[in-house]
Amino acid sequence: MNIRTTKTAVKKACARIYAAPYAELSHLLPTRDACAHVAGGYGWECNIFDIAALVGMHCEVAVTTGYQPFGRDIPRELCQRFDARAEALESMSQNSPEFREELHSLRCEFLAALLGLDENNDIGH
Repeated sequence: MNIRTTKTAVKKACARIYAAPYAELSHLLPTRDACAHVAGGYGWECNIFDIAALVGMHCEVAVTTGYQPFGRDIPRELCQRFDARAEALESMSQNSPEFREELHSLRCEFLAALLGLDENNDIGH
């Protein structure tokens, strides 16, 4: 279970925030791994993933996914490429060490790709 938070709190806590549309990263970042969510007057808006913490880093990077994600837009091609690779891992037992290692490695690559896009200014606002 995750906690309810606000966009303002996330923006204050995270140096970099990236946004992906609903279900674009559902295999790479399943709902169970969200650390928080944002809800508004009409209900749930998005989940918040502390992507850096998921890979064991402390660099204040969050990914938001949902109907109303916020932050810098992640290119759809990048989302699709990494989510397809994560989906391919689902043939493995999710409790196996191999699955956890492969997912961790894939998330590390994804984080590096996000930070690389940021450095190249190749990410939409």
